[in-house]
Amino acid sequence: MSNHLKPKRSVRGKFAAVVLFTLTLVAMSTIALASWVQVRNTEVVLEDAQRQIRENLEAKGRLLASNHALALRNSVLDNAFSDVDRLVKGAVTDDIDVIYGLFLGNDNTPWAYAAPTPTGEPPDKTAWKDLHLGETPTHGRELATRSVHLFGHDIQEFSMPVIDEDEVLGTIYYGISTARMRHTLENARQQSHRLLREALFKLTALVVVNLVLGIALSFRAARRITSPLANLTEAAARISSGERGVRADVKSGDEIELLANAFNQMVSELATSYEELERLNGSLEDKVKARTAELASRNKDMRLVLDNAQQGFITVHPDGTMAAERSAIVDRMLGQPEPGETLAAFSGRRDATFGAMFELSFEMIGEDILPRELCIAQLPRRASSEGRQLEFHYVDLSQGEAFEGLLVVVEDITERLERDRLQKEQAEIMAIFRRIMQDRTGFESFFRETQRQIDGIMDGSLDADDAVFKRIVHTIKGNCGVMGLGVVAEICHDLENKMEEMRALPSSDERQTLLDRWTIVRSHATSLLGDHSRIEVDLHEYQRLLADLQRLGQRPLLDRVGAWRFEPVARHFLRIEDQAIQLAERLGRGPIVVSKSAVDVRMDDRIWGPLWADLVHIVRNCVDHGLYPREEVPPGHEQRLHLGADVVGSEFVLEIGDNGRGIDWDKVRELARTKGLPCRTPADLVDALFVDGLSTRDEITSTSGRGVGMSALRSTCLALGGRISVTSAPGEGARFVLRFPARGIYVERQMAA
Repeated sequence: MSNHLKPKRSVRGKFAAVVLFTLTLVAMSTIALASWVQVRNTEVVLEDAQRQIRENLEAKGRLLASNHALALRNSVLDNAFSDVDRLVKGAVTDDIDVIYGLFLGNDNTPWAYAAPTPTGEPPDKTAWKDLHLGETPTHGRELATRSVHLFGHDIQEFSMPVIDEDEVLGTIYYGISTARMRHTLENARQQSHRLLREALFKLTALVVVNLVLGIALSFRAARRITSPLANLTEAAARISSGERGVRADVKSGDEIELLANAFNQMVSELATSYEELERLNGSLEDKVKARTAELASRNKDMRLVLDNAQQGFITVHPDGTMAAERSAIVDRMLGQPEPGETLAAFSGRRDATFGAMFELSFEMIGEDILPRELCIAQLPRRASSEGRQLEFHYVDLSQGEAFEGLLVVVEDITERLERDRLQKEQAEIMAIFRRIMQDRTGFESFFRETQRQIDGIMDGSLDADDAVFKRIVHTIKGNCGVMGLGVVAEICHDLENKMEEMRALPSSDERQTLLDRWTIVRSHATSLLGDHSRIEVDLHEYQRLLADLQRLGQRPLLDRVGAWRFEPVARHFLRIEDQAIQLAERLGRGPIVVSKSAVDVRMDDRIWGPLWADLVHIVRNCVDHGLYPREEVPPGHEQRLHLGADVVGSEFVLEIGDNGRGIDWDKVRELARTKGLPCRTPADLVDALFVDGLSTRDEITSTSGRGVGMSALRSTCLALGGRISVTSAPGEGARFVLRFPARGIYVERQMAA
């Protein structure tokens, strides 16, 4: 039939009023309404998702900055640069959203900085300025945020000051990437588009149903019109079954006949298209084979990379079992797992404690009671395997609310821990060397006295009196801290904490830890000290000189030369001055001026060594309790510490005082009353100052707060036959005077310094 054939009768006149009106009205109204509802719902859902994600991101940043600001306070006070550096770098390493971390001291000196670099190496000391904080970043007192674009990321930066007693010690900065937030929003947007397509598909199906209904109604109006359509339907069905030669024979004389002719023409064109498609399929199979071979090669290369990496990767399913695929290094670290074995059981074969802790913490994730992030954070991080130390990191593989498993990254850190140990040991060796070079006699005195105290701890001679034991440990900690022996001081600090927690003296294993470390220090100190003497003459010649002076009746010279074996008081005062200035600077009390007045006295350290070791407690109290914090110093006031020594009659008198706030006697009285101590007279309050466990500090620091230092001093003073007096008034400072029988002391002449 010609393409220009005109229909004899119009199909529109037979069923347009029923079919077209019904389908058009229903389809357009339904599609319009459903599309509007779907688009509106999508906008609401995306806005809500964006708000929740941003709130979660800000909450995460605020929590990270706030918690680390609190955690860094003691580390900054102790100048623990390595602890600060490890905490900041650990935060950046453990969380893929944290792009960089920075801690600036109150003098804008970077203590720790971790950020991406082009080479992958750690950033240098000035790279933190690329964060554009300004030439002189301000240290506010509240949490602050800002939005920046750094390192190829849109970043939300959170900063929080590290504060100790209203003093800003520095500021911690963390930059958190918003990439995952944008990724989540994009997923939500794609999901909404998918739902919209599904809705449109369903609406299309509804239109088809309406079309079928219209056809059914049209059958009732004109059977003759539907018969040609049935023929077309039958022909289409035969074509779909593979009969490509089928043609529709319709002679209705209307638009349906034109449709049949177009159908027949389409069938002819489809036959040609089928032949072309079969030809293309042949070449497509070859392309698929080539692509499959390429993917297999890439998978092989990826497996090669994973098996030769220094970190092991394990996938853990929600039921705790491990996936069969893992890095080859895992087998070398932990051995060969059994099929279907849980990670808890597998790791427990090498480290039972780690396995038990992992199993307990992993079960909490499945119970879904606590937040998943908190449960993952509680998973154990360290394990041992055949003498090797392993570190575990965990990545949540879940994409939605349901827990889908963990990626466990295992790293052998044995060499790294050994390097850290060697670095600490090297730092202590350098501290010993510096002290010997600066003040050999003072170090020898400290060394002998500390050795005597540690011997008492190890042989159990101090166990009869808990208070004495605690004083000795506290004294060792203070003196080792001053001498730069940080590891020994940390061990003593841990022993003090355990004694308070367990309400018992340390176990033999805990004491052995202290002895083992001290043995290493003693070995280094002995090798550096050698056998040199302070008197650079032969001892026999020295004794002969004393005998000659005595024979010649040169009593003044005899006393003077004999006193050469004793330590000058002035040298002790120089050490105390150095300790006080360093402590004041670290606690924010500096600068201070130390004045000294002393007679030319030499003292036998075999008698007086314990006293000089315990005087550090008075110095700490004067600086920490007495002197004003830097921001509270009255105008025109100069912070001063006075050291005095004199021999009055048959007594040796030591004086240590400050011009600070003075002792808070009201608080001392309240604390004494709480402990059931006498507190009515000034003498009662002075006695209370030296009672174990009484401290006017509300919190324990590495400097004060335990209430055992002054008690240790009084015990030493009493053992030397001495007595202590204390005078103090508000705003006039405090003055401690110690009086002793003058034995083991040589006085030549008066001097002033």
